Amino acid sequence: MSKHAPGPPSHDEGLSLTLFVGGDHPSSVRAGEALRSALEPHETLRDHLRVIDVFDEPRTALGAGVVATPSLLAADGERRLWMIGELEDRAELERFLRSFLDGVGRTIPPEPAGPGDALDAGK
Repeated sequence: MSKHAPGPPSHDEGLSLTLFVGGDHPSSVRAGEALRSALEPHETLRDHLRVIDVFDEPRTALGAGVVATPSLLAADGERRLWMIGELEDRAELERFLRSFLDGVGRTIPPEPAGPGDALDAGK
């Protein structure tokens, strides 16, 4: 289906969304349909979607760490978030996509080791 390896994301902003499927198996077909429907309002992610058939590209799937299909991998260079299954729970899928989009391009500053460290940081 796709010939792109999911290693380090190569898209704009380092963003990638990869659905790993197992051929035309009904669960993979349902996952693809559910994801495409959920991505309609998320143009940023929709434009970065890749679908990889693990039967056609087993090394790509193994290299990405796929353990089951269907599997959805969202990556932005800093994070790799996985969702496994048919993606039939629309609310859960929407939370997954939203949580990923909310963190794109943000880095979380390290927390101070102790209460006094926060005060010392301003010195």
